[in-house]
Order: sequence, then C-alpha cells, then structure tokens
Amino acid sequence: MAEKLNATFFALQKRERGGALIWTSIAYVVAFIALYAVIIGIGWVALDGASFMTWYNEVIAAQARGETYSEAPPNGAAFLLIIPLVLVFVILQFVLLAAYESACIRWMLRGERSGALQLHFGHDMWRVYGTYWFWFFYTLISGVIFFVVVTAVTMAAASAGEYGGWIAFAAIVLALFAWLYTTVRLSPASATSIGIGEFAPFKAWSVSSGRFWALFGAYFLLFVIYLIVATIVGAIVLGSYYSQLFGGLDWTLAQTDPDAFMRAYEQASLEASTAMFASPTSTAIYIGGQLVSFTVALVFYVLWYGVETRAVQAALEESKIERAAPQA
Repeated sequence: MAEKLNATFFALQKRERGGALIWTSIAYVVAFIALYAVIIGIGWVALDGASFMTWYNEVIAAQARGETYSEAPPNGAAFLLIIPLVLVFVILQFVLLAAYESACIRWMLRGERSGALQLHFGHDMWRVYGTYWFWFFYTLISGVIFFVVVTAVTMAAASAGEYGGWIAFAAIVLALFAWLYTTVRLSPASATSIGIGEFAPFKAWSVSSGRFWALFGAYFLLFVIYLIVATIVGAIVLGSYYSQLFGGLDWTLAQTDPDAFMRAYEQASLEASTAMFASPTSTAIYIGGQLVSFTVALVFYVLWYGVETRAVQAALEESKIERAAPQA
C-alpha cells in the first residue's frame, strides 16, 4: 500500500539548516523588483516619461471638465517599443520564476542550496523553464480538443430529442473531468524533471500513479485557502484606497442635493481610477497592497511547489522513477 502523501503543507516542514526557502523568496522578490525597475526605466526613457505624464495629466483634467482632449501623446512612435519590451519582460520573468521554482524544489527534494544568490541558474532551471512551455502547449492543445469535443457533442445532441440537453451536459462534465484528471496527473512535471535529472514532464504520470485524489485534494485545499486570503487582502487594500479617495465626499448631499452629490461622486470616481499616485497616501496604499498581494501569492507558490515535490519524493521512495544523478 502506498505511503500517505501529506503533501498540502509539505513545504512548511521543519528541515535541517532551515530558512533556505525564506532567503530564496527574498532573493526572488529583490530580483523581480530589479527586473521590473529596469524594464520600467527603459520604457520611461523611450517614451520620455516626463512629457508623457504631462500629456496624461492634461487628458485627465480635460475629462474632469467634461471636455475631449484631442492632442496626440508625445513620442507616439515610441509606443511601438512597448510590445517587444513587454515580450522581453515576460520571457525574463519566467526565466527568473524558473530559477526560483527550481531552487525551492531542489531544497525540498534534496536539501541542496543554490549558491550565494539563493536562486538556481543551472540545468534544473532550464528543465523547469521547459516545463512552462510544456504547460503552454498542453493548455493550447487540450483547449482545442475540448472545444472540438463540446462542439461535436452539442451538434449531435441537437438531434437526440428531449434528452439531447442532458446528453450534452453529461458529455461536457465527462470532458471536464478528463481534462482535470489529466492535468492533476501531470502536475508534478517540474519536480519530476528535477528529480530524475532530465527534462521529462510526461514521467509525472508515473509519479502521480495512485495519487490523483491526494494531489487533487491538496491543490483544491490550497486554492480555497488562497481564495479566502486573497479576498481578505484585496478587500482591505481596496477599502483603504477608496476610503482615502472618497473620504472627502459630503454624503449628506445624497439626501439634500442628489445631483450635486452625483457630480462630486463622479469626480471622485474619476480621480480614484486615474490618481493612483496623486498623493503620498494613495501611493503608499497602492505599493503596500502590491507587496502584500505579491507576498501572499509567493507563499502559495511555495506551498504548490511543495505538493509536487512531495509527490516526486514519494515516487522516488517507491521506485516509480529513478533517482537523479548527484550533480544535475
């Protein structure tokens, strides 16, 4: 009988020479902020940020007056640089994420630290990065297959009489379950490639053999907890931000002069949607909210990595896959 997985909070287990995941996470946050700052800096210089912000503020002021601002933005041709700049950022962001994920998995799986920078930029990083592309094509292909199946079943059910709707519904549910089952079975793909020392995402199928419900339960529980925490954090951040912007409204006008209240409310709404950095308070709330949200997401990233790592660890112990070479 297979050993109980207990994977949901595997990442939080106490380990010798602890703290590696914390330092790795700090290194990732610092590296991500640095990457983001460089990309923003390049875009700021390319677009002549000062002139662009002046134009942007004039547009907002015109909207507040109910006018149309027709002047084109300065350096309009520079906007063509935004697309390649965003593509570069996305690619580097996922390379950095792969360095972070591989460092976390290597530590949880084999107790290996990833050097002074705490992030791993070796072969395992590229195995994880390759897994991201695997998931990209998996999502694309499975989405096409699901669309074709649903379309075919719906067309067939249309001629099946009064039970056609139920037949279509049952077929769609079965297709969804098949997709969910396949996705969960392949979910340890990154950790599997690290565990065996080669890029082999499909071997995750062997890793998850007999573990579907354990993995599904762990992922589902983490998703529910994340949804609750993220909702609470979002409500606090947005509540603080909008209370700061709408705090100056005279709410008694809603009863005494509804038209004046609506004009004031519309003005405040416009400022709320465009004046994110209009004051030190709103700026602090926005940046603080982003940092808290990013930290919450990072914690659940690590917990998610822990689930797949625990599955690979169990598979290695049960000889479902061969152990990785000492030096990957």
